[in-house]
Amino acid sequence: PMALVTMVDLIRRDYDLAASMKLNSNYKLYFGYKYQDMQMDFHLAYDTGGMPRSFLYEIESRIHIPTVGIGTAYQLSDSLVAGGQAGILYTFPTLKITSGGVTEDIRPWNSFGFNLELNLTYRPTTNVLVQGGYRYQLFEFEARAPGSYNAISSYDITHGLTLSAVY
Repeated sequence: PMALVTMVDLIRRDYDLAASMKLNSNYKLYFGYKYQDMQMDFHLAYDTGGMPRSFLYEIESRIHIPTVGIGTAYQLSDSLVAGGQAGILYTFPTLKITSGGVTEDIRPWNSFGFNLELNLTYRPTTNVLVQGGYRYQLFEFEARAPGSYNAISSYDITHGLTLSAVY
């Protein structure tokens, strides 16, 4: 038996930019771009019968993600609008792992994904919009670990409630 002890410190930043074009009174076509930047320190310690070992892996990842999709909005009253949008995205990731002073650049595979957003917008005055909703985004992250012939795969899933106010 072997006890593993791990600790992860993660900093992740997502930057989103989008532009849309109105197709008619209820539908729009949108184009977007997301830049995702991540730094992670992964500490791993274990003991194999009196021989303790400890490793630190520093991982840096950057992902460029262009997106295209369609959105819709329906006016429920003079001050309330329900809307949603769905799109496909394509990822261009880079990954670098440093351990024991050795840095390895790993080329993950590009992949498709999707996003979905539903929201409700309230206009309390002429110049103020308040919007609440839910967003779900998924794409697959697949790469080959250093020294390995087999690819590993995981899903990057971002989801949760959104809230914004515009004056």
